[in-house]
Amino acid sequence: VKGFLGTTRCEGVVLDSGEEIRAKIGVISSLPPQTFLPLLPSAWEGQGFESLEALKPCKYLSVYIWFDRKVTEGKQMWARIYNKDDLNCEFYDFSEIYPGKDSRGQPWK
Repeated sequence: VKGFLGTTRCEGVVLDSGEEIRAKIGVISSLPPQTFLPLLPSAWEGQGFESLEALKPCKYLSVYIWFDRKVTEGKQMWARIYNKDDLNCEFYDFSEIYPGKDSRGQPWK
């Protein structure tokens, strides 16, 4: 995406090729503010986007651990209360979320 379409609201995006894609319902951007803000049309200035400059990027690391048996008791996800001294606070069991088979052709579950 090299830009956003619209004067009073986001109506779509412009791709690097110049192709314009018009949104039917809305546009969601997952760009960090440092990438997002320069792409905004000048007509959007003063609409509150400037406050995004205060957001700073942070690293998000994911570690995948595969056990030889189920340890989650059927839960897709569980979380602990945040503690600044812990490395993480949320856990996901992808075998409960995504269908699939192991290297032997057996269902993950």
